Amino acid sequence: LVGGLATHLYIVQQLLVTQQQRHELVLAREHVELLRRLAVDIEDGFRGYVLTEQPEFLAPLAEAEARIDPALASAARLMAGQRGSPDSLEPIARQLKDLLQSKHELIAGIQRGDTAKALSYIRLGDGLRRSDRLRQDLRAIEDQLQLQRQLLNDRAEALSHQTFVGLWVALAGVVFLGWISSRM
Repeated sequence: LVGGLATHLYIVQQLLVTQQQRHELVLAREHVELLRRLAVDIEDGFRGYVLTEQPEFLAPLAEAEARIDPALASAARLMAGQRGSPDSLEPIARQLKDLLQSKHELIAGIQRGDTAKALSYIRLGDGLRRSDRLRQDLRAIEDQLQLQRQLLNDRAEALSHQTFVGLWVALAGVVFLGWISSRM
């Protein structure tokens, strides 16, 4: 009975660890989704400014720029302890910062009156290719995190089942010991 209870407590502890890992994966995936939205905001702000040359359209770009580093740091911290998750968000950080820098350079050119470079950039599809590659890389990380989450869900379900069975075994042991002691 004592061995069964010790095993049961171990299984419950493993279940709690699995649930914590799953929670951290959910948070990491939310941060990666935020990074993808920030990339879209950068593009939207740039496009709005190119079309109108009104500074108000740069607000999403500026807000995205302010939120990139905290989102990257949080996602990296949450993913660091997870088995099977990407080792580093460094390539994503580099791509985001390169995208942002290219947009700032083009915006500065437009503000100086050099719209030809920005229009050439848009016509050649350079920005679109960069953005698409970044979004694909972010989706790949999201998919990997989703797969890891599913594995943890399966593990949590198995541990929950073992915990339930363990309780019934412990209850049966107590009843059996009670029956034996009443016979003695």
